[in-house]
Amino acid sequence: MSLEIGTLHHYPYICVKEYKTTALNLETNTSTSFILNTKSNLKFDFDGEEILVLRKTILFLDEGCSFKCLNDECTSFKMYNFNTNIFTSSLTFALGFINREVKKSSKKYLLLSLRDEELDLIEKNFVEFERLLLQKQEICIHKLKDLMCTALNPLFAQKFSNDFKYINSFNELLNTQFNVSHNVSNYALSLGMDAKNLLRLFQKDGFINPSIIIKKKLIYESKKRIIYSSKSIRDICFEMGFSDPTYFSRFFKKNVGVTANYFRKSLNSPSS
Repeated sequence: MSLEIGTLHHYPYICVKEYKTTALNLETNTSTSFILNTKSNLKFDFDGEEILVLRKTILFLDEGCSFKCLNDECTSFKMYNFNTNIFTSSLTFALGFINREVKKSSKKYLLLSLRDEELDLIEKNFVEFERLLLQKQEICIHKLKDLMCTALNPLFAQKFSNDFKYINSFNELLNTQFNVSHNVSNYALSLGMDAKNLLRLFQKDGFINPSIIIKKKLIYESKKRIIYSSKSIRDICFEMGFSDPTYFSRFFKKNVGVTANYFRKSLNSPSS
């Protein structure tokens, strides 16, 4: 089974695949992904390290992780892939998760074991998640993200209770103020601290610099408007909180590699 989003511009955001372990050799993960393992214990090789993934476990993978399954007997698992051009390459932040353990250990994966009630809730939410992916009409990315957060945020909130509060608060502010404030100092002020202390908190827990997270959010929201609206690039510039279209053009090209106009044209091209 493979469920993929084909947008109006053939721009994939999320896909879900069910793997047969005997057919899985070596793959390089090109997206932010996680494996939901519910059927049997699985043995994987991740970048040369052998790991046992027990049944009732979610395995989170960052971009660039090479892996293969070492099981002798055939079983299956589901893997959810998130396009890192849209969702940040950080394992967790795009969906409101915490990736401290991944960064602290310098590994590109994180394992979370599930209690029976947690697994039941996740499977219930994922049934709805896959139902949305199968819809023929345009799919609401925000609805998918909200559903994923509903399923997974409680796990991280419990596992990282102290850190989750300020990270989640920053995330909430970013989602509502990204087109008003582009500076870390403004977010820090809203959280009752100075910018240096906010940066130290992110560094302590292994997160990338909050200024980079803000930049990734601006790129994501800009791309979304370019893809799904007919607004001019100039109008999108002002809507994103930039006062100078020339600066916005330089910002977009520096971070995406092409101009905003070229990005839009390439999505509308039959060969894209």
